Amino acid sequence: MHESFSVYMGEDKKSLIALGSISLLLGITFNYLFFEELPGANIPIFILLAILGALALSRFYGKHLSTTDLVLVALSAFFASMVFIRGSELLTFFNVAGSVLLLFLATYTYTRKKLEALIPTDFLEFCLLPIKYLLSFFNTLGAFLNTLFEGVVGNSPKAKEVVRGSIIAVVLLVVFGFLFASADLVFKDLATRIFSFSFDEESVIRLIIIAIITTVFLGVFGYAFRSKAESQEVSERNRWLGGIETMVVFGAVNLLFLGFVALQFAYLFNGNALPGELTFAEYARRGFYELVFVAMLSYFLIGFAESQIKKRGTAHLRSFKILSAILIAQVVIILVSAFMRLSLYEDAYGFSTIRLYSYAFMIWLGVILVFLSGYILANVRREHFTLVTFASVVVLLLSMNLLNPDAFIARENMARYAETGKIDSAYLGTLSADALPVTVSLLENPDLSVRLPFAEKVSRKGYLDYKGWKGTHLPDLRARELLEPHVGLLEEAYALSR
Repeated sequence: MHESFSVYMGEDKKSLIALGSISLLLGITFNYLFFEELPGANIPIFILLAILGALALSRFYGKHLSTTDLVLVALSAFFASMVFIRGSELLTFFNVAGSVLLLFLATYTYTRKKLEALIPTDFLEFCLLPIKYLLSFFNTLGAFLNTLFEGVVGNSPKAKEVVRGSIIAVVLLVVFGFLFASADLVFKDLATRIFSFSFDEESVIRLIIIAIITTVFLGVFGYAFRSKAESQEVSERNRWLGGIETMVVFGAVNLLFLGFVALQFAYLFNGNALPGELTFAEYARRGFYELVFVAMLSYFLIGFAESQIKKRGTAHLRSFKILSAILIAQVVIILVSAFMRLSLYEDAYGFSTIRLYSYAFMIWLGVILVFLSGYILANVRREHFTLVTFASVVVLLLSMNLLNPDAFIARENMARYAETGKIDSAYLGTLSADALPVTVSLLENPDLSVRLPFAEKVSRKGYLDYKGWKGTHLPDLRARELLEPHVGLLEEAYALSR
């Protein structure tokens, strides 16, 4: 597919100036919101400002967003808002990543292909967007500076060269001067006396941050609004994988999986006596991650074979349908085995963040495998399967936000404590403020071995310290109210831990 980053010849100079100005304003805003700040309320504020900037530029360029693009943007704003609403560090990471990737996907579907027309290989091309943004940045920056120079010095080529050279020289002098001043105190003293200002390291770092973020938005906005519309036609790749070799590969893999699945039914599912001195607990708790990795590899194997195997017209070969369906069924059984092994871990040690996310991932992978089997058997278009897969990822992240992982983990462990008397209070103290409404009662627990480890971990979170509004999460505000009556205990626990 041919790509072009050439600019529309009739581009309005006001539009170009607006693009550069909005990019610079977003760079300055990012510096204000995030410099030496943790992610919190600043994330949804900045994402919202970036979206508003993009919508404003779409009006300048007369290139309106489709309904699908608006849905992607709205989802991005939702996950950004959940960064403020949820306090879990891991969920915050997924929300930030999801929000940013959805915005990047919106620029891709805005300029290339509609979301419902994407195929799996398009997402590989999507991963190359940063390179395209970089190419767009150089194109956009050059056009933006030329437009500014024309407004200042007119159309004189020599005057433009003088201005451009002066700007570049000033930038280089500042950068090299800062480095020399950092390396030599005499030079720093001399420069300070000559220019009557000190080389402030923080200011230089802030300027670098502004420059980087401005660069990012110049590239992204330039790619979205200044590149020509590209062809929507996708040439079908030549399929090279034959039916016989597929039967050999899938037949051999199916036989291996069949043997493993038979062992699961004999020992794990039915609980028969194990050979040697191996206990059932040791057998069941081993190999969880290996089995999940096997399931993932199987998915990629089937997906790769489906994309390369020769078809009979528009339909898959019957042999491939049968063997892939058998393999998927066995992989689902293996996922059930992994699920049971993880549940035994949970029974023995309680819920944890990694175990909860592992549960969610296995359920999601099982659903995707079922969709994949249906896609192959029913000869559904690849675009439909790609859209379903994308939607399932969004639903997964949405479900985790609605579940509130840390609060769920806290509830499960507190219920286990009530039933068995077993609890890892130190671990519960490491959870985010989302869990505190459930676990704060541990600060009044009469058992010192439960109360103090929990108090020590919570005291290190610094909930009672005001961090400023930029990095604040909504649960942090609630945490201060919950912990106020226990300030003395928290201070005592913190002192004892030092």
